Amino acid sequence: MRNSTWVAGVAAAIVALSTSYASADRWSGAYAGLSVGYGTSTFQDLDGSATNCWWCINDYGGNVRGFMAGGQFGYNIQSGNVVVGIEGELSGGSLNGSASDPTHLSANARVHGNAFGALAGRLGFASGNMLFYGKAGWGFMNADLSWNDPAYSSFASKSTTVSGAVFGGGIGYAISPTVSLRGDYERFNFHSTKVMDVGGTPIWVGYQQEIRIAPVNVFRLGIDIKIN
Repeated sequence: MRNSTWVAGVAAAIVALSTSYASADRWSGAYAGLSVGYGTSTFQDLDGSATNCWWCINDYGGNVRGFMAGGQFGYNIQSGNVVVGIEGELSGGSLNGSASDPTHLSANARVHGNAFGALAGRLGFASGNMLFYGKAGWGFMNADLSWNDPAYSSFASKSTTVSGAVFGGGIGYAISPTVSLRGDYERFNFHSTKVMDVGGTPIWVGYQQEIRIAPVNVFRLGIDIKIN
């Protein structure tokens, strides 16, 4: 009997807290937060179409993967169950990928993504403590690209920024009147090809390498705090 009373009391407290957090304008206002995530993508070294590269006979590539961490900030307006808003985000990370030319194994290409950002509009549906939302906007990634072929003393590198549309969605859960947890997915829809001039011994002057970066898929967990 005593155990049943204790369980009933805990359940009642949870219901009461949930009701208090799920106010009519729970999601309205400014907020800021922190998040961690994991990103995946692919890249290609376009050997087969490289400019002025007589020894390049095929394309090759590999996976790009790694963790990132950063912050987000935004503003929501809630009307009934509908929530609209805008959100910006900025993260640093280490997404790495490398691949070797299958027909000429001394040649290899590398991609290192180190900074990400996005500005997106959001549209959501609030239900109790939950917020289900979609988002769409524009994003960028700063990346270091490199290629080298030790056998021919040739190399190429470039630090560049790629950009494109961003879309995704997620779920928010309010754990207090001012704090909420979140989990979301984003797709940075990059389709960018970057050209690098090949350096090394004088005979390689005028030769180029091209690396194409594919869309980046990002899965994130985070926390937001309302700014009153």
